[in-house]
Amino acid sequence: RKWAIAGRSEGKLVQVRDQLKTNPPQIVVCDLANKTAVEEMVSSTRVVLNCAGPFSMYNGSALMGACAHLGRHYSDLSGESFWQREMIVENHDVAAGSGAKLVLGGGVDSIPSDIGAFLALEKL
Repeated sequence: RKWAIAGRSEGKLVQVRDQLKTNPPQIVVCDLANKTAVEEMVSSTRVVLNCAGPFSMYNGSALMGACAHLGRHYSDLSGESFWQREMIVENHDVAAGSGAKLVLGGGVDSIPSDIGAFLALEKL
């Protein structure tokens, strides 16, 4: 498969998929509390983009840990700095060994501050 969307609720995933006009993704239902299911899902990918938080509450550590162990790249939208630090401590060495690239806060939560810094620099 080229790409897929995953989550806990098949009904919600179907709603998201049905809004897409071209190249609809495959749906993968996965409970992050189920280690075997997480490892199977991650094993079937090259890259995981995690867009549903809060990551510290919804077992994002299981998903990132599986990526680190299995050598799959990972990025999320987390703005939870306390959780990010925990994930770096837990996963850095494992990811370095497996070749996985883990990018925390690689999206929405970081974009507003990046744009603000860019606009401030333009004014200076």
